[in-house]
Amino acid sequence: MAGSRVFWSVFMSLLIMFMPITIAQELSIQKFSGKKGLNGVVGRDDVLELVVLASLPSTLEKGDVTPDQIRAGIDELIFLFDKCEKQGAVYKCSYNSSLEGFFGKEEYKVALFTDENEEVLRKSVTILTDSISPKIEFFTINPQVVSEGPVQFSYKAVDFAFDPGDPGTCSGLKEIQFIANGKVLQSDPADKSCRKENVFAFTKQTQSAFERTEICAKAFDVSGLVSAPVCQPLTIDKSAPSPTSVVLSDQEGFTLTHLRAGQTRLVDAIVTIAGNDDVVPDSVTADFTAIAPAFPVKRFDDVTGDRYAWRGVPVSVPGNCKVVVTAIDQIGNTAGNKELGCSLLVDDVGPTPTDIKTRAERDGKPVLGVNGTITVDFKEPGIGMKSAKTSLDLRAFGLGSPRANLCTPLGGDLWRCFWNIAPKSSGVRKVAVVETTDDLGNELTNTLELEIDVDLDPPDVNPKLKLRIQHTGGAELGNVTIVGDTVEVTATGSGIDEAVGNFTELGGGLVKTTCEGNKTLTCVFTSQVQTSGPYNATLNFDFLDLAGNFVRLNFTMPVFAIKDDPNPNYWKVDVPRCSPSLIDRSTVSVAPHPVFCQIRLSSTNKNAEPVITTLPDPSLCTGNAVTDGFVTDIGILNNGIGRKDPVIKLAVGPADVTVNQVDLNCPINIHTRVGDFFTTNPERENVSITLEFYNFPLGELAKNVDDEVEDAIKKAEALGDWIGTVDKILDLASKICTIKSTINSVVSAVDSVILTLAGLAQILTKIPLFTGLGQTAAATGSTLCTKVSGPINELYQSAVGGVTGEAPGLFSFLEKFCLFATCRLAIPETGGGGPLVRTEQVFGALGGGVPWCESAQKVLSLGTEDVLQGVTGQSIEQQVQESYQNANGVQNLADVKESLFWSTICLCVPGIFHNLNKLRQIQCKYATCVARDVKEKGIPLSFCKDSKA
Repeated sequence: MAGSRVFWSVFMSLLIMFMPITIAQELSIQKFSGKKGLNGVVGRDDVLELVVLASLPSTLEKGDVTPDQIRAGIDELIFLFDKCEKQGAVYKCSYNSSLEGFFGKEEYKVALFTDENEEVLRKSVTILTDSISPKIEFFTINPQVVSEGPVQFSYKAVDFAFDPGDPGTCSGLKEIQFIANGKVLQSDPADKSCRKENVFAFTKQTQSAFERTEICAKAFDVSGLVSAPVCQPLTIDKSAPSPTSVVLSDQEGFTLTHLRAGQTRLVDAIVTIAGNDDVVPDSVTADFTAIAPAFPVKRFDDVTGDRYAWRGVPVSVPGNCKVVVTAIDQIGNTAGNKELGCSLLVDDVGPTPTDIKTRAERDGKPVLGVNGTITVDFKEPGIGMKSAKTSLDLRAFGLGSPRANLCTPLGGDLWRCFWNIAPKSSGVRKVAVVETTDDLGNELTNTLELEIDVDLDPPDVNPKLKLRIQHTGGAELGNVTIVGDTVEVTATGSGIDEAVGNFTELGGGLVKTTCEGNKTLTCVFTSQVQTSGPYNATLNFDFLDLAGNFVRLNFTMPVFAIKDDPNPNYWKVDVPRCSPSLIDRSTVSVAPHPVFCQIRLSSTNKNAEPVITTLPDPSLCTGNAVTDGFVTDIGILNNGIGRKDPVIKLAVGPADVTVNQVDLNCPINIHTRVGDFFTTNPERENVSITLEFYNFPLGELAKNVDDEVEDAIKKAEALGDWIGTVDKILDLASKICTIKSTINSVVSAVDSVILTLAGLAQILTKIPLFTGLGQTAAATGSTLCTKVSGPINELYQSAVGGVTGEAPGLFSFLEKFCLFATCRLAIPETGGGGPLVRTEQVFGALGGGVPWCESAQKVLSLGTEDVLQGVTGQSIEQQVQESYQNANGVQNLADVKESLFWSTICLCVPGIFHNLNKLRQIQCKYATCVARDVKEKGIPLSFCKDSKA
C-alpha cells in the first residue's frame, strides 16, 4: 500500500512537469465548409474555407505558428494556409480556395510542422459536393375524398450528394413539408439520414362545406436544397348533392309554364343537380306525381354535365307544380326527397291583338314600301307565342294569309309578331289578324284590322352629282385628289327622307347626312381620303324614303399618288393568327418553342401590292412577352413581293411561364407598289400579338401522365369485364360452328369418293385387261356406300331433319345459330311454322336480320353501283349475290359483325358485344402505352394518342 502511494506521487509529479508541453502542442480543425457554412458539405463551384487552431510546445526554439507550418493536402497535392493570427495561447490559421470544377468526395489532410519541417500532428476531414436536390419518391393521400376526420399521408423521400445512383452518400434530409396554397400544413422532421419514409394521420381543418385542395410534399436537406413538389388532391366534402332547379320543356323545345284545364302534354323535365362532379348517377331519381300522377318514380333517362333529363313526362295537373328529387354523392352524402318548385299555371285564355303597324308613318298613316315589315302586338298573359301560330289576312295584297315569320316577347304579357312582305302594287290596302292561337292552342279572343298606304315609288334624285375637293393645307391642286384631302359630294332631289354615302374605297366608311330644302332637297356628303393613290375610287350614294324605297347613284373619281410621301397609308393589319394557338408550358420550360403568327394585309386600293415587309428592329418590340424574357428571338418570313400574308416567327423560351397569356407589339415597315408607282418611304404599321399557354411546366408533367393512365383505366373498367366474358362465349360458339362445317366437309368427301369409284369401275370393266380391277373398285365403292356413307348420311339427315317431314334437327338448329353468331341470319317468313320458326324470328331480330339492315346497306352502296356495273356488266346486287350470299339468301353488303356502326344499325347482339370488347382492349392498350412508353421510356404522349386513334 505504501509502495503504491509512492508510485502515484512520482507519476503525478512527472505529469505536472510535462503538462505545458502537452497543452501547447495542439491542432484542431474548427471549420471545413463552403459559403453555406455547413462542415463537410460544399456546393458545386463553391469556395472552401478551412480554419484550424494550432500551437507548438514552448520548449521549442520558436513557439509561434506561421502559415507555412500548416499544410492541407489531397492525395499528393499540398496547399499552404493563407494566414495565421495569434489568439491567446493558440494560433488561428485559415485557408480559402475556389472549388470550381470540384465534384465528388475528397479527404483533406491537415498537418502541423515545426520550424525544422518535422510533422508534429495530423488531422483529416472528408468534404463532399452536394449538388443534387432531394427527391420525393412517392406521396399518397388515402382516401382523397372525405366528409370529415383524418386521412393517411404516406411518403418516401431520398437525398443525394453528387451521384443519383448512390443513395448512401448525402448531406442528409432535414425535414419534409406538406404545403397547400403556399402555407405549410405539417412538417415531418428527418434525422439527417439519406432516406426517410413515414405514414401518419392528418386532419385538414376547414370551415367550408366543400373544399378541394392540392397538397404538395417537399423534401429539404441540411444544405438547403429542395426537392420538386409531388402533389395530391384532397377533397373535404361535407355537403350533399344539391338539386337546384327543374325546367319543363314541351316537344317543340319551349319552356312549359302553363297548362290548359284537362289537357295532358308530354314534356322533358330537366333537373339541375349541383354536386361537385361526384353525384352517383344510379342514385338520382325523381317523383313527378304532383304534376303527372301516371308517371312512376324512376331514374333519369340521360344526363349532360349536371343536367339530368326525364323524357316524355305526361304532365296533366296544373297549379301545385313540384318535383321531388333524390341524389347521393360518392362518399354517401344524401339529398333525400328534395322538393323543387316549378311554375305550371292554368291558361285557358287566348291572345288578344292590340296594335298593327309598319316601320314608318306618313302624315299619321302607316306606310309600306317595296320590301316592308308589318308588326302586330298581342297581349298574352299565359304560355306565350314562341311558336308564332298567328296569321295575317293579306289577300288585299294578293299574298293570301301567311303565318308570322317570328314572335318575340316585349316584357310582361306583351308579344310582338313580324311579317316580311313584298307588295305588288301601290294603294291603300286593308290587313286583319286571323287564325291565331297561343302555344297551348287557346284561340284568338278578338280580331284587329288596319288600312296601310302602300308606296312603291322611289325618291326622285338628280343623277348628276357635284364634286368639290378641299386640299390639305390649302394646296392649289384644283380637283386633283390626294391622300389627306376632304371630298365633298352634293346631290339634289325630292321625296328623300334619308341619305347615305359609302366612301369605303377612299379608306373612309358610311356617311349619313340630312337633306335640307323645301320642294327640292340638297344633300351634302363629306369624307377624308385616307388611302394613298394612285387608284380610281367608286363611291355609292343611297337615297331612301319613309317606306324604304331607295335610289342608288354611283360616282367614280381618281386619287393621285404623292412622290416621296413621308407617310403613305395603304394597308390595314388584321389581328395575327398564331400556330400553335396554345403553347405547351412543359416544352417551353426546357427548350425554345417556335411560334408562327400570320399577318393579313388588306387595302381599299385594289391595285396596291406589297414589295417587301420588314421588321425594322426587334428591339423596338414592347409588351411583357419581351420585358419578362418569354420571347427570345423575333424574325419575319414570307415577306417578299406580292405577299399579303407575312409571318412573324418567334422563339418562346426556354422559360417557366406561370401566366396564361403574354402580349407582344412590334412595328413593321411595308414598301408598296401600285402599278408602275413605288413608294419611296415605307409605311409603318403596328402588329399586336397575344400568346396563350396551356399545360403545366415540366415539373408537373408526370402528374398529367398519371391522370391520362387513370382516365384510360376508368374508361376500360366502365365497359366491364363481363363484356369480355360474353365475347369469349360467342367465340366458343364460332368454334362449334367450325366443327359443324368440318362434319359437312367429311360427308361431302365420302360421297365424292364413292362417286369416283363408281365411275372408275364402269370404265375399267369395259377393258378386258382391267376387268378384275374394275370389279374390285365397284365392290369397294359398294362397301363404302353401305357401311360408311349410308349410316353417316342417315345420321346427318336425322340431325338436319326434314327427311320424312319431321321437325328440323340439331344441325338445322346449328345452321341458324351459326348465322346468328356471325350476324347473317335473316328473319324467316311468318305464318304457321310453330315454336322453332318463332325461335328463328327471335334469332333473326337479334342476329343482324332486321328488315331495314339490308335496305340501309343498299342505300349506302348506291354511289358505287354505276361504277361496278360499268366494269362487270352486272348490277351491284348480282355481283354481291354471286360473291357473298349466305344460306338464307340474305345479301351481306358489309361485314356487320366487325363494325360497331353496322352491328348497332342491324341490331346484331353478337356484333355489339364483340366490338365493345375491342373498344375495351383499345383503352387497356392505351393505358399500358402511357404508363410504360411515356413514363418509363420518355416517348411523347402524342405517340400513344395517335396509336389509339
